[in-house]
Amino acid sequence: MRWLQNRTAPSIDDIASLVHRDVLERRNFAAALQVVGLVPTARGWRVAVQRLLMSAGLGLMLAGVICIVAYNWAGMGPGARFALAQFGLLAVLAAALWRGIEADGGRRLLIAAIVLIGPLLALFGQVYQTGADTWELFRGWALLSLPWVLASRHASAWLVWLTIVETGFALYCGALDRWAWRWGGMLPTWLVAAAFNIVALVVWEGAGRRWPWMSGRFGPRAIAACLLSVLTGTTAVAVLANGTTGVDVSTLVLAPMLWAVVMAAGYLAYRVRAVEIGMLTLGWLSLTLVLLAWGVRLAWSADSPALALLLGAALLVGASAGGRHWLTKAAADRRT
Repeated sequence: MRWLQNRTAPSIDDIASLVHRDVLERRNFAAALQVVGLVPTARGWRVAVQRLLMSAGLGLMLAGVICIVAYNWAGMGPGARFALAQFGLLAVLAAALWRGIEADGGRRLLIAAIVLIGPLLALFGQVYQTGADTWELFRGWALLSLPWVLASRHASAWLVWLTIVETGFALYCGALDRWAWRWGGMLPTWLVAAAFNIVALVVWEGAGRRWPWMSGRFGPRAIAACLLSVLTGTTAVAVLANGTTGVDVSTLVLAPMLWAVVMAAGYLAYRVRAVEIGMLTLGWLSLTLVLLAWGVRLAWSADSPALALLLGAALLVGASAGGRHWLTKAAADRRT
């Protein structure tokens, strides 16, 4: 059952489609939801509450450690600081091994240990003043935590690791002014970031088909949100700033084309081959923002602020109504 283990199971839409086609009687709809695990039984509720309390307790424990360290930090010497940080990390890791990393509680504790590597590296850099940039801390964090991520066999651990990698990459670009890369032997940063997220999304979707513990939809949606944030932002800037005096958009020349390719690929993957409402919603939001940028640009070219506001409001209203209709139709197509 879905409430008891992470595996692929029929969705509510799948069960509703059986009712719609008269395969399942309407009065048995609630019972069918319980059978496939979409609605928890009494045992399922107990497991769900246990997981909720475990997560809350783990969060409170980590918050308590942070508060204790912050309150006593000034009075501690380097040895005491390292001892406290390492003891906390080793205690969480030992608890994870004691529970067993195959158990849900052990995996959550292992994820907490992965998170605690970062503060330990930050402490090392602060005490010894290594001169390393912040992005180098995240690079070491990602490399040191990778074996534990592989051992966890948990989607949340991979999502945490991807967050560390993406944050380190963003800090790298900011620290070394890599946002200003030009064509001339080097790729623009937004293209590298988009390529990384495209590869991450494809690999995650492929892994979800092979390993049940990677089959959840939160990870792909989070990666898709990052990918579309990069492409939508660069495309909107390219549209709005193109031809503007003093603004160089030469590094964004490919942004609209890559955005269009990604949107078309997303439509084929999440509307034609399968229906994924979450992904379609992200795509429609991206389309709305790009259309809004085009509308504002056209209004600016007419040198009419009032027209820009009116056109922007009309686009938002129309996109909201159109998006609701399109997503509703997509959901209905999935049920049939």
